[in-house]
Amino acid sequence: MADACCGTDTPAPAPAAAEPAAPPAAIWQVRELQAAAVSGVLLLVSLFLPGPWDTAAGLAALLVGAATFVPGTLRGLLKGRLGVGLLARVRVPVRPAAEPSRGGNEIRT
Repeated sequence: MADACCGTDTPAPAPAAAEPAAPPAAIWQVRELQAAAVSGVLLLVSLFLPGPWDTAAGLAALLVGAATFVPGTLRGLLKGRLGVGLLARVRVPVRPAAEPSRGGNEIRT
């Protein structure tokens, strides 16, 4: 009687493992290259835009370009791995701001 209302006691078959995605057929189908191209176009456009639009386009270019490596870098950092992506995110000053200038005719920023 239980079989009639609830189905059979046999477990459902496990879902088949997803097949790995096929590699892109052409170079322009690679996601990282698409993001690099979009980022480059946005950066080029930012050179010709006036006022705050140049900053907005430059920031958009930065975000699109960073979207290709920042997520993987953060995942690796959380797992304790340091890689090239982390080195690309770290800014190392050439000269500390507290160091006095040696020449008197340098413009300080």
